[in-house]
Amino acid sequence: MRRSGAAGPRLLAAGLLVAGVVLVVAGVRALRASAVREAAPDHEPGPMVTSWPPDPILGKPTEDDLKRHRRPARIPKFITALERAAGEPRREPGPGPGPRLPLVRWGAAAIATGLVVFLAMAFEQAVFRKDPATLEQEHTGTGGEGLLPVWGVEDSGCPLPEDQNEGEWGTTAYVCSGQEDFVAGPRVVASPKRVETPAPVPVDPMATGHARAAGCAPLDAAPVVRPVRPAVTRAVGHQWRRIETWLRANAPDTYRTLKRPARAGIIAKAEAQMGVRFPDDLRASLLRHNGAVNRAGAFGYLGATAMGVREIRDNWRVNCRVVAAQGGAMSPREGWWHGRLVPFGDYGNGDLMVTDSSGGEVGEANHETGLRFDGAVPSYHAMLKRTADALLRGRPVEGMYPVVKNGRLEWDTRRG
Repeated sequence: MRRSGAAGPRLLAAGLLVAGVVLVVAGVRALRASAVREAAPDHEPGPMVTSWPPDPILGKPTEDDLKRHRRPARIPKFITALERAAGEPRREPGPGPGPRLPLVRWGAAAIATGLVVFLAMAFEQAVFRKDPATLEQEHTGTGGEGLLPVWGVEDSGCPLPEDQNEGEWGTTAYVCSGQEDFVAGPRVVASPKRVETPAPVPVDPMATGHARAAGCAPLDAAPVVRPVRPAVTRAVGHQWRRIETWLRANAPDTYRTLKRPARAGIIAKAEAQMGVRFPDDLRASLLRHNGAVNRAGAFGYLGATAMGVREIRDNWRVNCRVVAAQGGAMSPREGWWHGRLVPFGDYGNGDLMVTDSSGGEVGEANHETGLRFDGAVPSYHAMLKRTADALLRGRPVEGMYPVVKNGRLEWDTRRG
């Protein structure tokens, strides 16, 4: 196929050269046929005849002017050389129709084009020349998978090794250089080195049976913005006003860590990506404060920093990937994680404060001891209320007291 493809430009160049030579010869013949011998010097002019129109205003040309115009045209030397080689003397052209220069010009252009084509082909052969067909070996592994047939290789100018039989299937495939694109299977590189089988693509843990059993395989659903019930919004807003008032007066640095409200569309998108529905009280809280800035003194619940929508989704994904890869809980009360849980507080050591998206109960996901739901906190709103009560009244929550140091809220087992 490559030889026939290269013959096309060569035939084109040869045709251009032949056409150029033919045009040049035709031009030479036209020049020779149009030449007229000059009149003999002893020729006597006839009597003057009065003719119309009258004499030109600028006068008639003199004999010197006529001699100057009767001078023969300059002809290229290579054309006169062709005439001398043919044995015919060159005749001086006389007045009459001029030579047919377009034929000569077209011929010269054809010759030049042919030379350009030949030079381009020579440059392509020198720079982009491919090595002759060589036989290379590819090991495709064992077990009979991904094997390539070796039929018809000898007929293509690439002989098989002596120890291989045509039509045999094995763990080694022989492919001629230049035929890689026509062979199914792994990519074969035109080199004498052994080509290793590419590594298998890793399986996404979120697409395994463990992920589905652990509730970590969400369906591909479009985000849906759900309104929060007004009563829930009022209840959550009341607890936040209590917390904000106390923080502004006692822990201003912690108050500044509270983020602006999240957008309802962002919450809906996170729910669709996780395949769960956030409880209404958690959504109402995110619509007031999208968590807190994760730094020293950040606002949190019993030492767990309040998380925004992005942190909630990212922590859910990380824990789901781990439990899907290792094989984890089959229900939200077993093991150390389940996809139905929604994290909203980060202790910073791998442990999370979570709420069950089904019943709303608040618990803890401990990376060492596992899930813990003791029924003490029935909802996110209850956790928010206990936090506000602890700040305003100094009461402990599960043995933790609020302590302020340098304008920052901290939680400690001892009263400050």
